Amino acid sequence: IIYQDWGLNDEAFKWHNEALEIARNIKNPAAIAYSYANIGKCFENKNEFEKALNYYQLGYKTLLEDDKYFRSLSLFLVHIGRVNSKMGELKLALSNLKESLIYAQKINNKNRVAISEYHLGKTFLELNQLDSARKYINNSSKVSLQQNYVDLIRDNEFILSSIEEKKGNLSKALKHFKSASEM
Repeated sequence: IIYQDWGLNDEAFKWHNEALEIARNIKNPAAIAYSYANIGKCFENKNEFEKALNYYQLGYKTLLEDDKYFRSLSLFLVHIGRVNSKMGELKLALSNLKESLIYAQKINNKNRVAISEYHLGKTFLELNQLDSARKYINNSSKVSLQQNYVDLIRDNEFILSSIEEKKGNLSKALKHFKSASEM
């Protein structure tokens, strides 16, 4: 994963494929799905969205095979929804992100709830549905502040800045932009 963080996706891809092979050999569905997610992220980082989507969907389907992996479904649906959005499939993105939010709420995972709401808000912004965007971003911000998810707090502030800019509230937009930039 560190190779991905450093932008060395080809090197990361090698390691993730090796991990996938090991996971398959020991028949561990969670490790298989995790490897699929990591490979998908490599492709997503390289803007190869069809391939990324394929690997995220493989991971999701792997988890669906056993109820004990129910807790990870929200994570895969966020990945899938995020790629749908990058591919311009915004309605499909919303569907996957809403489902992700439902799973995150069922397992009471505040981080995944906040992430799902962030991506929902961002997607509604892309659709120019500013009230819905604000609703989800505000929800994500509230949880992020309570849980001190600093990166997500910053990302929410940037989205709030964009919402206010689109609404013509430039002073509020600047306030949110400054707040995000200072983090």
